[in-house]
Amino acid sequence: MNGTTALDGMAQQAHVVQVSSVSGFGVDGEIRVDLSDPAESAQLRAAMAVESLPGFHCMCRKDVRFEVFDRDDGRLAVVVLHHRATPRWEQWESDAVLADGRLLLAWLDGHGMPGPMQQFEADQQRAEEGTEEERNWLAAMPAGLEGTADRILDLSRTGSRPSPESLAELTDRLQLTFPDRVERVLALLDWYGSGSGRCSG
Repeated sequence: MNGTTALDGMAQQAHVVQVSSVSGFGVDGEIRVDLSDPAESAQLRAAMAVESLPGFHCMCRKDVRFEVFDRDDGRLAVVVLHHRATPRWEQWESDAVLADGRLLLAWLDGHGMPGPMQQFEADQQRAEEGTEEERNWLAAMPAGLEGTADRILDLSRTGSRPSPESLAELTDRLQLTFPDRVERVLALLDWYGSGSGRCSG
C-alpha cells in the first residue's frame, strides 16, 4: 500500500468519524457520522481520495479535524485539513493533496458543516474579483509602458518599491509618450483611479 492509498485503506476499517471545526467557521461545531452504511463509507472515502504527497508542510492553522474510530470505538487516526483541500496525517511525511478538495467540502456541507464550503466560495469570489480588478488596471495602463506590466504587478503583489533605475526607465517612457506634463499627469491619475484602491499606486 503506497502513501496515496494508505488513508483509504485505513478508512475501510472506519465505523465512525467525528468531525470538528478548529478554525471557527460560523456555527460549525462538531458532527459524528456513522460509517457502518457502505454507501456512507464509500462517499467519505471518495471525498478523501489522495492525489499526491508533494513533500510540503503547511504552516497555517488547521480548518477541520477528523477523528476516525473502528467498530470497538478505538481511534484509528486523526486527520486535519488545511486550506480545505490539504489533509495531514501522522502516517505521511508531508501534507497530501486531495484528488478533489471540493468533493470533501460538499461532504462536510451535506453533513451539517457548511462553513468550509462557504469559506472556499468566499475565497473564490475574492480571487475572481481580484482578477477582474487586475484586468481593468492593465487595460488602463498608459501608452508607452508596454512590456512593463509584469514587473509593476510584481511590485504590487510583494509590496516592494521600484528601484531608482526602474523609476527612471518608466519616467523616460512616459515623457516620450506624453511630452506635455499635464497630459502625463492626467494619464497617470486615470491609471491610478482604475485600481482597486489597494496597492494601486
